[in-house]
Amino acid sequence: MDIVAATAYGWQDIKLDHDFHETKQGIRYTISEAARREVLDRLLALNHQRHTEEETAITAVSVSVSANRDRKSKVVSGQITLDL
Repeated sequence: MDIVAATAYGWQDIKLDHDFHETKQGIRYTISEAARREVLDRLLALNHQRHTEEETAITAVSVSVSANRDRKSKVVSGQITLDL
C-alpha cells in the first residue's frame, strides 16, 4: 500500500526501506525513519503549493467579481443619468 501511494504521488525515487523499525509505539513493520521524513517533507511542500494555488484562484475570482460589479454599477449609473 505504501508503494502504491508513493507511486500515485509520483515519488518512485523514495527508497521506503520497509522493515521492522523502532517507533513511538514500539517496533513496527513500516518505512524507515529517513523515508518517513522525506515523505512528510514532500507532503508539506505539496500542501504549501496547493495552498498557494488556491489563494491565487480565490484572488482571481475576487478580482473578476469586483470588475463585474464595477461594470454593472457604471451601467446602472448611466441608466439613472439617462432617466433623469
